[in-house]
Amino acid sequence: MNKSISFSPKVEIYGDKSAIIEFQAFKGNENEFIIKELVILDLKTNIPNYFLFKPPFSFSHLNRKQKKTNNWCTRRHHLITWDEGFTNYEELDNIMYHYCTQFTSIFSTGLEKCNWIRMYTTSKVIERTLSKELRNNENLVCTSVKNVNHNFPNCALAKAHNLSLTLSKNLTNVKSGGGGVGGGGKVYKNNEETFTFHEYYANLCERRSSEIPSEEKILANTNMNHQNLQDLAKLFNQHSKSAVLVTKKCNELKEERRYVVHAFKRIDTSVGDGILATLSEAPFKEGDHPKFQIFLPKRFVITLQNEHLDVVQPGKLYIVSHGSSGNNSTELTLHVNED
Repeated sequence: MNKSISFSPKVEIYGDKSAIIEFQAFKGNENEFIIKELVILDLKTNIPNYFLFKPPFSFSHLNRKQKKTNNWCTRRHHLITWDEGFTNYEELDNIMYHYCTQFTSIFSTGLEKCNWIRMYTTSKVIERTLSKELRNNENLVCTSVKNVNHNFPNCALAKAHNLSLTLSKNLTNVKSGGGGVGGGGKVYKNNEETFTFHEYYANLCERRSSEIPSEEKILANTNMNHQNLQDLAKLFNQHSKSAVLVTKKCNELKEERRYVVHAFKRIDTSVGDGILATLSEAPFKEGDHPKFQIFLPKRFVITLQNEHLDVVQPGKLYIVSHGSSGNNSTELTLHVNED
């Protein structure tokens, strides 16, 4: 499921590794964000990555105050319902880590949003305010959220688009830098539009086609085609690795081998409550990320139902599989890492 939105003309580029991250959310019992709509917009390619998350747990698990707050958000704010979505919530951390590592500068609106983004990156996170002239731009179409009235200003995709235009508008001193085909990712302006160098150069060649000797024209087109292919390959390779963890069965764990626990997460499944463990193979090193995930057997879901699983920190615990313990189940033990 996708949203249809216009991202042309392209906005100016803030270096090769800059992005906008915008989201809409509910609040949990600890006043934490429960992300529903997430957009990561690469400012070099102008291609947005869009996610609409399923809820991490049943609405009934919320306390009275947060139920009231979140119902207000659905009715009066972003108009997204608690139960809609198409991306599993347990993928949120992996998605954020995967994309945040690709950028040196990240823009967003609001201090609270910026602080949340900083939990996933050491890159510069910069707070920006939307241009007042763009706040009422309604020439946008949103199709992922069920409510047809979900739109700017409380659609994450629309806000990301408008923030990119705001950033472009705030740049007042635009230069080509170095001239010739070395202009690379710089930008050029006329009175109405903003061009990347390659767009500018292509338009210039077209306007002057009658003045350019055929040999030079062929060379210019060849250079442009080669650069376009390089840009396409670079964009493709940015997404070569999936941000989604592989889900394994408990009986796929190798016996007596240590598996580092990164997190335990409660989730709702089609057969009831569940606990997902994100794991990697030992030994654990600072900065390691989980490599796969498993659903814990039902007996552990019942055992841990009243425990505070959010206290688990990556590398502090490890799981060991001891093979089948009968009835198609796997014997698992949990240990504190004393290393």
